Amino acid sequence: MNHDRRGELREELAPFIGERVVSLLEQTLAGELAETPDVTEAEALLLDWARSGGVLDDESQERFERTFTPRLRELLGEFVAA
Repeated sequence: MNHDRRGELREELAPFIGERVVSLLEQTLAGELAETPDVTEAEALLLDWARSGGVLDDESQERFERTFTPRLRELLGEFVAA
């Protein structure tokens, strides 16, 4: 894991999804978030996406693409890969 790049991406993502959600995303990626806390539908979708390694069923994938802009999806993908 490239911690420097992850930190840069964290700073880029926070204005879009918020510090809290970035932290939840990091916990999810580290396997430390067993249950989804009280989150919005979009936040839950993002956490499900992270848990699944970016592989969602067709309906969820469509919602993911409608909910998050192409640039944000790109940043999220980089964040998960970092």
